[in-house]
Amino acid sequence: RKDARQEAVAGSDGKAKQEDGFAWTQTEEEVEVSIPIDDAVKSKDLQVKFRSRELNVTVRKDPKVNIRLFEPVDVDGSTWTIDRSDGKTCLVVTMEKNDAALWPRLVD
Repeated sequence: RKDARQEAVAGSDGKAKQEDGFAWTQTEEEVEVSIPIDDAVKSKDLQVKFRSRELNVTVRKDPKVNIRLFEPVDVDGSTWTIDRSDGKTCLVVTMEKNDAALWPRLVD
């Protein structure tokens, strides 16, 4: 139908999809997870583990995010950084999708 409007896929409409303890956005090629962290956290305090279908984040030995992803990602194409802007500090994890497509959700 020409008058029917397709709903935006989660995390793809330019607004982050809020989850418990993190937010995420996506394009067809990658997914980005933003995790709020304390201003005093340094890179040595973080442990980020990428697996094909899993993301595990530990901050100062405290597990923050442990999720099974909806689809596989390219572990070698995944990175993370600390973003200290807009008056808040976040760990930003960027993962390259194995197959270009919008996911209906992040967690399997």
